[in-house]
Parts: sequence; C-alpha cells; structure tokens
Amino acid sequence: MIPRRAAHRYALALIQTMENNAGMEVILQDMRNLHELMTASRDMRVFLQSPVVNKEKKKSILQSLLKGKISEPMMDFIMLLCEKRRENVLPIIIEEFNDLCDIRMGIIRPRITSAIELSEKEKKTLESQLNVKYNKKIMPVYSVQPDVRGGVAVQIGDTIINGTVKHQLSLLGKRMLGGLN
Repeated sequence: MIPRRAAHRYALALIQTMENNAGMEVILQDMRNLHELMTASRDMRVFLQSPVVNKEKKKSILQSLLKGKISEPMMDFIMLLCEKRRENVLPIIIEEFNDLCDIRMGIIRPRITSAIELSEKEKKTLESQLNVKYNKKIMPVYSVQPDVRGGVAVQIGDTIINGTVKHQLSLLGKRMLGGLN
C-alpha cells in the first residue's frame, strides 16, 4: 500500500508542476512512451525493481535508454526518483498519473465484462446509460468472460454493478440456503 500512496504523491506533484509550466501535453506523451516501454519490456520492469543495481548505475542506464525518447523535465523527474530510490514505483506512478489526468479531464474508464461480445448497439446503449448516471465522458474497456454465463458487470473504480447471471445465481443460492437455516 505504501508504494501506491507514494506513487500518488509523485504523480500529483508532477501534474501540478506541469500544469503551472504549461507542459502537460509533453508529459502526457512521455507517460505514454514510458508505459509502452514498461509494457513491452519485462527486462525494464525487472531492472527498475532490482535493489542490487546501485542508483548511480541505474541513473546512467536510464539516461542512455531514454535519451531522445522523453523530455528533459521527465528525465529530471526519473533521475529524482532514482536519487530517492523510488524508481521501482515508476509503473505505479504512470497508472496514478493517468488516473489523475482522467479525473481532471472528466473521463471515467469502466471495465465492462460480458459472457459474449456485445453488439455496437448494446455498447452504445450501455455507454449512454453510464454517461447519464455519471455525467462524465465514458471510455470503456470491454472484456469477454464466458464463465459469467450472461448479463453484464461494470466496474468503475471500487464500484461494481454486477448484473451477470453467475452473480444472480449466487445470490439466489445464498437466499435459498438462508431460508433453510
């Protein structure tokens, strides 16, 4: 839990600094580039997590890897993380940064799970209902999980709206067992 809180503080500080200096677009692009690098390279993630490599060596390697791929302010930020021995939190900082940017821009990214692929009409209907309920721009992430048996589950942050057949059967079973006792 501590890395998540630290990541949140770093991401918030980065956003506030960049908003004051009108460099948000550059930092957003840098974060996308870093996210792609983290996603594509397991070695990079392992390298950042390694306590064996000293901070000067990490700084040197990161500078050579990222030179020309990210802006100077972002490079300075990453060097600060290395100096504070927080480079292992960088993947979480990226997540927190993206979440904070979404909040500032009025965007929510619900995770929508269904048993089968939803039609475009069903997706549009669901998105418009979520838009009315939350009054925010909806950018959903859809997934298909046949074990839900039917219906739809929507997760927005910590809130879950579970209308799946699997969940309804589970609730029915609990009610039936509760009535027997």
